[in-house]
Amino acid sequence: MKFDEIILQTDSLQAIQDFYINVLQLKLIKATTNSVSINVGTTTLTFKLSTIQNPTYHYAINIPENQYDTACEWLRQRTSTILYKNSDKVDFPNWNANAVYFYDSVGNIGELIARHDLDNATDEPFTSDSLLNISEIGLPTRDVPKLTKALKAAIKIDTYVSGGQNFEPLGDENGLFICVVLDRDWFPTKVKSMDFPVEVVLKSDKEIEFKFENYQISSQ
Repeated sequence: MKFDEIILQTDSLQAIQDFYINVLQLKLIKATTNSVSINVGTTTLTFKLSTIQNPTYHYAINIPENQYDTACEWLRQRTSTILYKNSDKVDFPNWNANAVYFYDSVGNIGELIARHDLDNATDEPFTSDSLLNISEIGLPTRDVPKLTKALKAAIKIDTYVSGGQNFEPLGDENGLFICVVLDRDWFPTKVKSMDFPVEVVLKSDKEIEFKFENYQISSQ
């Protein structure tokens, strides 16, 4: 599964634009008075101006699987990374992956993740162009089993590695819906998961129109 566009909400468009363009040095696709769209590899990350006060999200970005250490240093040079057990390096052995986390300018929790089961190693220097695609988006809900059942039926995806009543990742290494129960701490922070509106556009050869509470998923 691949995300063509992730559409989130913010009450601070200028702060969003400043961070992603000036700090992370990503390419601006389009900016209006009501939205800003940013190129994150093969995914467009769009923020829409909202009256919701400080909506916050969690997302992850794939990086070349052999450039984790370089990516950590690249990120540290641009913004503060989030510590977990006195280190900003996080190992996920069950996912065969390593990650580093950061906050953007409005409190969204971003993640750079090297997934070692993907064949995307490169000898190119690590730059903002090395951010390959958004590969995770968090979908908090009151009822994780109900949401995951609906997603599986609508999009024909399955549980990735492990699942349960309060946490279930659906999809694959290129695209995962992280379905979590409301008010759960977003790892590795104390920020509570909340069900702010999310729109997702998938790269797909089949027509998809899915709605569940505050979430909308469609195909390109």
